[in-house]
Amino acid sequence: MLEVSGFLINSSFAMLLLPLWVAVMIILNAAVPFVSSRKLTLNLSLGVSLIGIIFSVCALYFCLFSQNAAAENNLLWLNTGDLRVSLGTLVDGLSAVIMLFFSVIFFLVQVYSYGYVKEEKNFHRFFIFLNLLNFSLTGLILSSNLVQTVIFWELSGVFVYFLINYWYTKKSASDAAKKTYLINKIGDAALLLGVIGLIYFSVIFSSAENMILLSYSNLQFTAETLYSMVSGKTFLIIAMLPVFGAMTKCAQFPFHSWVVDATEAPAPVNAILQGVIPVATGGLLLMRLYPLFVLSTEVLAWLKIVGCISALVFAYVAMSQNNIKKIFAYSTASQLGLFFVALGIGAYTGAGYFLISHGVLKVLLVLTAGVVVCSMDNENDIKYWGGLRQSMPGVALIFLLGSGALSGLLFSGFCANTLLLANFYLQDNFIWTVVILFVFFMSAYYLFRVYFLVFEGEKSKIELKKVSNYMKCPLCFLVVISIAMAFCYKKVFASLVYFVSLEQVSLSDGGKVVMLFILLCAVYITFRLYMSPYSKFMLIKERVLNKENLLYKLSYNCFYIEEVNKFLLDKFLMKFCRFVDFIDKYIVNGVVVILGLTTRVFSYLVSKLQNGNVQSYLAYSVFILAAIMVVIVGIYLLGSLVGV
Repeated sequence: MLEVSGFLINSSFAMLLLPLWVAVMIILNAAVPFVSSRKLTLNLSLGVSLIGIIFSVCALYFCLFSQNAAAENNLLWLNTGDLRVSLGTLVDGLSAVIMLFFSVIFFLVQVYSYGYVKEEKNFHRFFIFLNLLNFSLTGLILSSNLVQTVIFWELSGVFVYFLINYWYTKKSASDAAKKTYLINKIGDAALLLGVIGLIYFSVIFSSAENMILLSYSNLQFTAETLYSMVSGKTFLIIAMLPVFGAMTKCAQFPFHSWVVDATEAPAPVNAILQGVIPVATGGLLLMRLYPLFVLSTEVLAWLKIVGCISALVFAYVAMSQNNIKKIFAYSTASQLGLFFVALGIGAYTGAGYFLISHGVLKVLLVLTAGVVVCSMDNENDIKYWGGLRQSMPGVALIFLLGSGALSGLLFSGFCANTLLLANFYLQDNFIWTVVILFVFFMSAYYLFRVYFLVFEGEKSKIELKKVSNYMKCPLCFLVVISIAMAFCYKKVFASLVYFVSLEQVSLSDGGKVVMLFILLCAVYITFRLYMSPYSKFMLIKERVLNKENLLYKLSYNCFYIEEVNKFLLDKFLMKFCRFVDFIDKYIVNGVVVILGLTTRVFSYLVSKLQNGNVQSYLAYSVFILAAIMVVIVGIYLLGSLVGV
């Protein structure tokens, strides 16, 4: 088995290029109108994802049982003496785990997508972009160095734009795609500047002649060398820049609005944006660059502050939303905030497990919500839903299990939450522990609020539509994956994903009881508020959950952050852009035009002087010499008059 695993890992370049080849095959399949087959497109896409799963399992086996902790293959791309840039693949514990997560989720999303878009006119285009995104994310996960990561990071942003803009004739979808692209460009620019800074100082201070530029396997050496050679402020700036790149991909405050607007995309794209992209881009980047971050207490503090703000604010905002897509979008930003906080306190393994657990469960809930939305004729407002458990008991059960798991009551969600709490307890910080428990409480509230309003209570009057079984089958597998993850933490995940040494942390039974009690209290309060209209909780509902209440207004309107952004955009940024446009159009471009016209006029005059007559040339020469002499004499006389 080790020989087979080693052979596949040595063929990782083929694995990287396979989705790109499949995208080309789908283009050829779609190019012939009378011969093209949608089933062929699906089978090609599923085939490459299945190969990715096999590769990931072998990579996982290799990392668990091989004497070598990692396998790295590199090809020299650029060699300019001091600068050696390589393209390669790195298969270690982290990349193997994330690659397995990514391949399995992508396989299930593609099955779901077939049922979701099989009647669409642009069916083949959707799967072409899915496979191109598969190619870019595979390259990102397997990248052996930071330079290669930037390349695939940019590619993934482009293909995400195309997927969000799938319904390009719909203005809201087109606007959401542009907003997503532009907001993420802020993080992309920050990441690029950080990489340029690392390259600059690596070339100056690196003593290893043949070291691959910014290789992840040597990143700790690079980080320590940089830390010892530059000032504290310079190191802080270089280390902080990639964090901003991760913040945009993980929809952290204040870069969260793109994930809310991107809900205009199809449901499988939403699942990828909220469950896969944060893991394979921002989350992976932070974990890869962790040797750089741990050398700066300011960076770790920033991770904690940003994560805490995002976790608290967006969980609070999700509690009052009625659009089911927005609820899950704000939930994504909140849950990823906990991942940032966990990294900030040094819980590397716990943060990684929480990130992947969240990815699986968020994909499950978003796809389940997609099934319900399709059944309800694309109605997203949960106020118009209700009683759907009677019509779709299987979907209701899956949503209930997913909500329980994501809130921390069941399966991998329970393990992930207890890991975070255990690490906070080790920090001996009561305030952080209270904060995370409060976020858990709010998460359980808004998740079970959705369940009670959608699947319980009075039955909705909207006539349900039939949904393809291709959309329902992946949901069952995602529940099984979450259950399996709960049993694989200690034996698999913790032994593969760690920083410096294995993390041996566990929450006491008393801590688990406290966490479960808080979560069950949230479920009970939610049940009483929405399922028992004659209880004492109705008084709370009338006074607090009221659109006239300030706290409710702040939650429902997301603290008016979008309004503030729009005000700043209109009053300052747009005026600045118009000023820059004026400078560019009338000053910079004007200088260029004047220089061009001057050159053309001078050339025209000179061309007229060239008549081929030698006598004319002698006359011109005498005239020019005479003019020069007159100027010289004039300057001399002027100098004499003024006494120079």
